[in-house]
Amino acid sequence: MNRVRDKEVVKTLKKAKKLLKSGWTKLASARNKYGNPVSIDCKNAVRFCASGAVLRSTQDEATQNRIYGLFDILLRESIVAYNDRYHVSKNDILDVFDKAIKNASSK
Repeated sequence: MNRVRDKEVVKTLKKAKKLLKSGWTKLASARNKYGNPVSIDCKNAVRFCASGAVLRSTQDEATQNRIYGLFDILLRESIVAYNDRYHVSKNDILDVFDKAIKNASSK
């Protein structure tokens, strides 16, 4: 990764993590306050899965792809699959984001 892109990756991960702290979900990219699935771009979206939070945080496909690649390395599976595992909690997801931020910051 180059330095400029690293900064964008870190910025996006931090923004996505903030969304997840406010509200996290499984089995849908985003949900409204009633728990119904909605688009990640919906103004009523209040909870996001890990991938939905990344997508909501940046429209830049190169940044998204770098983040997904980083998660693949850290998790040895996709963030989507990991997020939706039965035993995975919000804290587990936040921990993965912390590891990804640390990894991207040290490059």
